Amino acid sequence: MILLINVVSAWISVGLVIALSIIWLMRLYIKKHGIKKERDVYRLNRMLRKYHKWTGISFVVIASVHGLLSSYKLLSLNFGTLIVVLSLLMGITYYLRKKFNKGSSWLSIHRALTLMILISIPVHIIEVGGFVGVDALVIELNGDHEISYHEVIEDMVLNVYNDGVYIGEATGYCPGLIVSVVINDNRVDSIDIIEHNEQRESYFLPAFESIPFQIIEGQSLEVDTVSGSTYSSIGIVNAVADALSDALVSGEIMPIETELNVNQSGNQGKGRNRH
Repeated sequence: MILLINVVSAWISVGLVIALSIIWLMRLYIKKHGIKKERDVYRLNRMLRKYHKWTGISFVVIASVHGLLSSYKLLSLNFGTLIVVLSLLMGITYYLRKKFNKGSSWLSIHRALTLMILISIPVHIIEVGGFVGVDALVIELNGDHEISYHEVIEDMVLNVYNDGVYIGEATGYCPGLIVSVVINDNRVDSIDIIEHNEQRESYFLPAFESIPFQIIEGQSLEVDTVSGSTYSSIGIVNAVADALSDALVSGEIMPIETELNVNQSGNQGKGRNRH
């Protein structure tokens, strides 16, 4: 559900900022072509201006919701945060417009901020790996993305390992998640993800940053999966378990077992996400 809200709020935010920009573009068109008041274009622009303030407020609120639910931190160096900041500045210029020395100066700043947001949106889309949400939304609505799992891994602290560097492989969101594990004095010293096919950095990166740290810190494969990155989280754990199994002298290590929760009809679909 969080993924669904995140995706929908992103799309609504884009729609709202386009609606806000249309008012400005329509005014430029009306001014350039000398459109008279009785024309439909003029009337439409006048009607949209009545809702301009509330559309702007809605954009700030919904964009902030999207930022809070995304895998990026809201207050971090990314273009999504920049868009929220720019939208807040737009609101400030509007409410302080009477404080400016010249009546038109605030409007110039307001429009410049709008232009910056319009430029930042496609950059942000590229930043998160493309038009995120089309396939994710379909999976969310079908319920196919959810997985159930139970941990059957023995505590690796009780095991005995040979020192060295070991390679392990498992399936995360996609197959081919490969890790390198360094063992020294029967402890895991480091875990590096050397190859993967996971999709969209904003989804898998939190797991890449958190799971290896948790394993090394606790010297255990019993870790907390990262919300929104469950597939990648379990994939990393299983890849490390695969590497440790090659180093194992005594003890036991088994991967986390997973089972895909399909919809009630039992139909997993025919697309690339069917598995």
